[in-house]
Amino acid sequence: MVRQEDTRLRIEFGQRSQQYQEPAHIALMHIIPERDGILNSLLFLEAIISAGKPPSEMLRELHREFGEFHYGRKDLRVEPAVGLQLLDRLLTATPDSVAGYEVTGVETMDGTKLLFDDESWLLFRQSGTEPVLRIYSEATSISKMNTLLAAGEELARGQ
Repeated sequence: MVRQEDTRLRIEFGQRSQQYQEPAHIALMHIIPERDGILNSLLFLEAIISAGKPPSEMLRELHREFGEFHYGRKDLRVEPAVGLQLLDRLLTATPDSVAGYEVTGVETMDGTKLLFDDESWLLFRQSGTEPVLRIYSEATSISKMNTLLAAGEELARGQ
């Protein structure tokens, strides 16, 4: 079973569950509390062998079943107070559209996330450990994902 949860992807194999968060950040539930690249690679290899198909075919099947989504991220050097003000502004004065795409909702689970009608989204999140504002996007095409990231950067810079 595959589930998208915010910026995380959870894949469940029977009793086992893997959780993927951002590139190269994979946490295993009920096995070890930290990230382990070697174990994750072995589990991915096991999934490929069990499916009996190359990863490219497995990905095409996922795209057929769930649609195609592309993920991107930009990091901006921003003082925490400035980033937090942006998050508040996006929540209290949510734009009607971003880059010509109508904003259909807002979520605040892990920052301020602007939602679009085709399940694409744009998330702004101030780092809690460094002066960095992270802008994430997931969209139905690479072009739309890049457009949303660029528009997000413009919003963050006050343009």
